[in-house]
Amino acid sequence: MRIHSANVPFNDTRDESKVCKFYLDAFNFETAQLVSWEVDQQPPTGSAKVLTGSITLAGGLGHTNNLSLPNGSYKLVWNFVGATAPAKQRSFTVDCGTGAPAARRPPRTSGPRTCRSAASRPVRAAPRTG
Repeated sequence: MRIHSANVPFNDTRDESKVCKFYLDAFNFETAQLVSWEVDQQPPTGSAKVLTGSITLAGGLGHTNNLSLPNGSYKLVWNFVGATAPAKQRSFTVDCGTGAPAARRPPRTSGPRTCRSAASRPVRAAPRTG
């Protein structure tokens, strides 16, 4: 799994340790059909699990939609059914600068946010006028 800035092509083999908007790119999973992942805060940012999701693979390839988090330090952890080694992990930093719009804070819940496709996000109705 690689962490890519939102504008990097899918299946690029570079890994970025500093991103703003980003996505997770899975490739070279020969036998796996589903990769489960989570993103945890790292000190000094915190210690909470902030995102979770899974990537359905086709031919060993797959990716998430674009993701965003507040500036800070994070760790990506992933695993798949049939893995013979412990879950793999990769550290990264979200840095959108000080002039960038702040990422939306997750709703106050006891658990992490779950990654969903854009098609499943609720759409707010326009306010009624007149």
